[in-house]
Amino acid sequence: MKIIFTCHTEYDLKNKFGPTQKNKREEQSFNHISPLIKFIESLKAPTTFSLMVGGAVGDNLLRFIKEKNIRIPNYCEKSIHYHAEIFDRLWKFGKHLTEKEIINYFRTFQKTLGENPTSVVFGKWLINKESLSVLRKLGIEIDGSGTGKILGQKFIIKAPFYFSNILEIPVVCDGEDPVNPFSRLSNFFLIRKIIKEHHQENLILHIAFHSYDFFRFNREAKIRLIKKIIFRNILRLARKYNIEIVNLSEIKTTDFQSLNSLRFPFLSKVFRSIGH
Repeated sequence: MKIIFTCHTEYDLKNKFGPTQKNKREEQSFNHISPLIKFIESLKAPTTFSLMVGGAVGDNLLRFIKEKNIRIPNYCEKSIHYHAEIFDRLWKFGKHLTEKEIINYFRTFQKTLGENPTSVVFGKWLINKESLSVLRKLGIEIDGSGTGKILGQKFIIKAPFYFSNILEIPVVCDGEDPVNPFSRLSNFFLIRKIIKEHHQENLILHIAFHSYDFFRFNREAKIRLIKKIIFRNILRLARKYNIEIVNLSEIKTTDFQSLNSLRFPFLSKVFRSIGH
């Protein structure tokens, strides 16, 4: 088994846009980004930071990272995370970005951060064949947007496969939906079971989460203790079983197995029954 942590890196959760804020991107804040990077750095945990562009954020996050001189550890990866929200009285997910928008945000990423991203994740998991074709020409090799629901399949772990000439690395799912151990305790116990029972198998456990999942947003962004405990627990299990933790673009082959079904652990069932 190999583990991938992909962080959909976005804005402070308290700053989601309301109906009167169409032109107020400049008021967004990204105060949780630095504390999260410092926490992950303290754990020495390779993590793919998929940086949001487009939609409600535009290029604000990229400019923030540059202006604040935020350093992501060199053993982590900077990926690109395309969103396509549009404003129509409220922010809502619209059509896919145009080819021009895709290219412009890619070039902005290159210019602002001085790096060429080789992996991508799409907002709302909406894989788009046409967008991938454009990105492949720009140098993108890996996509991490595959879920059971989007692919029209049911699985826990699906082996990588080629889609539009790009290597697709699906995230771990509960059959259809992504399993995020930092948002639901039922998912945390499911991840633990997968690691304990299947660590010797040739699987990729691709765990995706949002940067803001770790935080409580009041006057300031503060990492919640329970989130720290969960991450450390997963890492402790990985190290106990000598599981390699890699970045998204480090996977170069489809030579892995799938895990199509799993009996959910008791604690997962308990927390699912109460909506957690």
